[in-house]
Amino acid sequence: MFLKNNFLKEKLRNGDKIIGTFVKLLDPAATEILSLAGFDFLIFDMEHSPIDTKSLENMTRACLLGGAVPLARVTVNRPENILTAMDVGLYGVQIPHVDTPEDARRAVSSVKYRLPRGDRGLALSQRSAGYGSMLAEEYIEWVEGQTLIVVQIESVSAYESLPEILKTDGVDVAFFGPMDLSQSLGVPGQTDSPAVKKILVEAPKIISKYPNKQAGIWVSNLDDLKRFYSIGYRYFAIGSDTAFLNQRAKSIIQQVSD
Repeated sequence: MFLKNNFLKEKLRNGDKIIGTFVKLLDPAATEILSLAGFDFLIFDMEHSPIDTKSLENMTRACLLGGAVPLARVTVNRPENILTAMDVGLYGVQIPHVDTPEDARRAVSSVKYRLPRGDRGLALSQRSAGYGSMLAEEYIEWVEGQTLIVVQIESVSAYESLPEILKTDGVDVAFFGPMDLSQSLGVPGQTDSPAVKKILVEAPKIISKYPNKQAGIWVSNLDDLKRFYSIGYRYFAIGSDTAFLNQRAKSIIQQVSD
């Protein structure tokens, strides 16, 4: 079959740790390098980079070639944005600023096909359906069972609505963005503030009450990854391609200069 099983789904159901990173560089070679490095998944960051649909399609191909699962963080939670991204062959999406249960239901509806939870426009000639090589029922069955939906919890109101958001059928991961959360709490950039820490510690306890849902978070280093794993997070986005390039280059220059 043109589409493979999305191993992220099984790993999350088993409570396994999965690790990915954000991709902001448009060259598919950067995607392929990161995929070959062994990340479980890559998140193409359409929200905070110049990635467009044409770039996304080639980056998706490169990601699959290297063995990682291709996801994208779309710019906004709108059906047309999500449909266009998914139609290039992504295995899931990460939706920013999901603040209410209605936002969560809109995200799921934009990815899935079957009513009542799904209402995505159906076509079979695009890349995601093998350019028409897949039967409609075969393709729909894959989308319903294999696509991953990650909702980003980035505000106080989103955190307060978390139990209702988690009740949404189709949501797989509640992903916390410490930077946006700090801004919402009135301490922009202060991700170590007590208010931010309190939410990040309590969140996985809430999420653990809902079957087949997992907590996700962005981290900048391995120490934070280990710390958040120990309190229940399982879906990790660590750094980004541009951060890796910047940090490694600075490290080399520093060592040469010393």
